[in-house]
Amino acid sequence: MVLLAPSWRALQYLINELVSCADNIDMICISNKTVCMVFPPSDKRKAVASAFPSFRLSGIELKFVDEY
Repeated sequence: MVLLAPSWRALQYLINELVSCADNIDMICISNKTVCMVFPPSDKRKAVASAFPSFRLSGIELKFVDEY
């Protein structure tokens, strides 16, 4: 599954919603198999940040990767 969002806050919200919905159907999200990637804008002048806070899945910090 791929989650895409325009901001850090929006993606954390989607992760939280995913966990909530998964709990409702007795599904689990495996945090050690879940990673985050940041796709910078093609126009570097539009970048708003170069570092981001960690995302959390059920309280566990997710890793950032450059490729998957």
